[in-house]
Amino acid sequence: MRTDPSAYLVLAVGYRDASPAEAGLSHLVEHLVMRHVDVPPGANASSGPDETVFWATGPEQVRADFLLSVCEALEHVRTIDDDALDIERRTIVAEIGREQLWGTHDPFSLRFGLRDLGVLGVNHGRLLDWTAAEVRAFAERHLHAGAATLVLTDEPWDGIRLPLPTGPAPVRNAPEDMLEHRIVHRAPGAPLLWTAMTGGEHASGATAIARTVLERAVYTAARTRDGSAYAVEAVRWFVGAGEAWHLEVDVPPHACAAAVRALLETVDRLTTDGPTSDELDAARRAILAEHEHSGARIGRLVAHATLELLESPRLPVTADDVARASLEEVRAALHAAAQTAVLTLPLSPEAEDAVDVAETNGYAWSTGVEDPEGRSLKEVVDAAFDIRGTLRGRATSTVHNGKFFSPARGATVAVCDDRLVLMDAGFAATLLLDELELVGRDSDGDVELVTSRGGVVVLHPAHYRGLPKKLDGWIARAPRALVYDKARVPLLGGAD
Repeated sequence: MRTDPSAYLVLAVGYRDASPAEAGLSHLVEHLVMRHVDVPPGANASSGPDETVFWATGPEQVRADFLLSVCEALEHVRTIDDDALDIERRTIVAEIGREQLWGTHDPFSLRFGLRDLGVLGVNHGRLLDWTAAEVRAFAERHLHAGAATLVLTDEPWDGIRLPLPTGPAPVRNAPEDMLEHRIVHRAPGAPLLWTAMTGGEHASGATAIARTVLERAVYTAARTRDGSAYAVEAVRWFVGAGEAWHLEVDVPPHACAAAVRALLETVDRLTTDGPTSDELDAARRAILAEHEHSGARIGRLVAHATLELLESPRLPVTADDVARASLEEVRAALHAAAQTAVLTLPLSPEAEDAVDVAETNGYAWSTGVEDPEGRSLKEVVDAAFDIRGTLRGRATSTVHNGKFFSPARGATVAVCDDRLVLMDAGFAATLLLDELELVGRDSDGDVELVTSRGGVVVLHPAHYRGLPKKLDGWIARAPRALVYDKARVPLLGGAD
């Protein structure tokens, strides 16, 4: 049974191409465009880390009319006003959930800071604060003919038109990888993730097989062997000449430690001994079988269109690439990926013992807000109280204790010239003033502080004695922080 022909308008702008203050704005634009067009059956749109895509399936006229209306709607976005944004903001909140409006210690933000894939840690953070002027400016910079490619699954039709404004070809610069060793961290609402990087020296055929071998081997260990997990899925993004891997394991919190043990034992075996010949052959067959799948072929066409437009040094893997890769090349790619892997664990009491499993296997604990001088928790706390009311001897520093009858009881915030230090039982978070990038305030008085290195802290200043004014003054001195209202546009159903 033949599938209907399809047409895809691919715009090489994704979440990763935005600034931290704009991360997720392409999603809002996608909604605004689709609100403005007549959507026939078989037509839709998507936005994600890599690109924004509008597509239609069916007869030529249906596809042509839809794409023409999308181009007109993209032009319309350049003239949009504030009143037109609010319904789509609320629709996106219904789609992604309110918890996604808050920053998190995303594994890629710990690796790259708030750059490229690292902005996923603050994706949609300013959804309720963006102005129409920002949307218009974003559209003018990113949504034009220079960033667009038309992908067709059949021959082009006569008179094909894509009346988009002109613009330059997009540029996607590779971010600096800040990680030097393996780390483990926990994040609210996060699944069990293992993320890693490989450099451009590893051929795409070898990395594709390595990723598939890992996915299948972890599935065998965590599901088939001990039943701790339900599903395992590997995803790849190109970062400059290298690749970022994202392995997600679907596991309930109570079985997290068992799944982590299965995952890390599998990684250790594959990086030390390499995959077996049977695993290698099975991975090749799986990749080649996927290449024959129509959905996968379309996905490769869309990815290829984006990467060609960006003049990427790396393109989607081919069957020839897979055939050429040797076992040693695959093992080398796996070994390289494991050196600076990030293990993300759910923030659940039932998953606490998974941290011990990770640390036993050489993963260092990270919060994303460690002391920049590398001092221990005891050293940070000792410095805070070495001289009463100061941190590290600064006479201008102030210490603010949590109020006795408040959730912050027992916690302390030290406000210094160049940093803010939050101390609680067994924990210390340090935020440097020069690295403060986003400050979000909500209607309840909560303050979200996000640094350029991906650190996230949420405070309720009123719970600390004397902190509100001191914190406001400290934030006001931040050289590049954007202060915004996380609830400027109210959601349905009352106050936040």
